[in-house]
Amino acid sequence: MILDKGHWNKHLNETENNHRKIYDVDMVELAKEYGTPVYVLFEDIIKENYKKYRNALEKECEDHLICYAVKANTTFGIPKFLAKLGSGADVASEYELQSALDAGIPPEKIRANGNCKSEYYLEECIKKEIIINVDPEEELEVINAIAKELGISAKINLRLAGFPLEHITSTAIITSSEWSKFGIGIKRANSVFQKVLDLEG
Repeated sequence: MILDKGHWNKHLNETENNHRKIYDVDMVELAKEYGTPVYVLFEDIIKENYKKYRNALEKECEDHLICYAVKANTTFGIPKFLAKLGSGADVASEYELQSALDAGIPPEKIRANGNCKSEYYLEECIKKEIIINVDPEEELEVINAIAKELGISAKINLRLAGFPLEHITSTAIITSSEWSKFGIGIKRANSVFQKVLDLEG
């Protein structure tokens, strides 16, 4: 969220010794305590944004889950704070997975993403019954082999691509087009669904 000038003026002020304060936090004192650069995140803004997402989704569907993308900012405090609000986590590696778990996000609220998942990452997800978003199609065979060896049924979603997209401002931000490196082509969806049903793991 981009805060307008009025918002900052309301919460940005100076102390008697010309220090900057934001939300009553003295930036100079903070830098002295933690060194620089120092990144300051405000819980009330994060909470406000989370509630906006939640309220918007609740109007459209009861069954939804907001997942914070851990790769966006791996600072431990963010997923830990969001976990208290009921948030899930979107992870793309075993390291992000462990960070989400350590932050208190339960496995059932974690979604495993990534189009180049390591076998160790997949194994940890299967053991913890975390839903894996399959991407690419070839990953199905790896997941199935690991699940069979562990004697556990893997929980999966299929990430599909190839949807018609409108009003795209730049080709650099397209991640679900027919030629995207992400996801399984939607034209192959039915055959891939059948492939999943035919797997033994």
